Amino acid sequence: MVDHTRIRGFCAAFCFFAPEIVNDVSQQGATAVALEWWLVAGHWIFSFQAIWGLAFLAVNAGARRSIIGSVLNLPYTAFALLGLYGTSKRSLVFVATSLLFSLGTVWLFVLFTFLNYLGSRGNGRGWVVFAIYLPGLVVDILLIALNVPLVYYLHQMRQPASGDTQGDPSNNEPLSQREIMRQAHLRLGSQHRDETLL
Repeated sequence: MVDHTRIRGFCAAFCFFAPEIVNDVSQQGATAVALEWWLVAGHWIFSFQAIWGLAFLAVNAGARRSIIGSVLNLPYTAFALLGLYGTSKRSLVFVATSLLFSLGTVWLFVLFTFLNYLGSRGNGRGWVVFAIYLPGLVVDILLIALNVPLVYYLHQMRQPASGDTQGDPSNNEPLSQREIMRQAHLRLGSQHRDETLL
């Protein structure tokens, strides 16, 4: 039996937030438990992405002195923090937005790398560009791909179970004004008949 409290403690210590872990599998169902595990994994992945982005931001601003690299790493880190916040709130919107914009930033990195390659190909240093930027791009894509299951389970938990809304008056559509008046007249008519019989 895995101690969920320890997992939550590790997340609280090394991440910005710690999710609530579900211990009762029978009560919540397999999907909810899988979501809790992916929330924990998402905390670690988004935390690493934020640290990864800050590290490259420092490298680009310092050693490489790359303005474009710094400009791209700044939103990449911000989107990682947005995803981290989204996991703490169990928000599909925040997590999906973080992944989509992170992916867009990665594609800008790919374009930036390709343009650097074209500029360095003439002096025979094109392979240096790939050696510098390609490993980082692979890690970026891997981090985004690892969080895709989290989006799936967040989406699954938002879908109502089949038959949940049947027979539940609170889930019915609101009545029109005419229908409300008709039901009121029927009730008044029924009360009047009862009083007449008495």
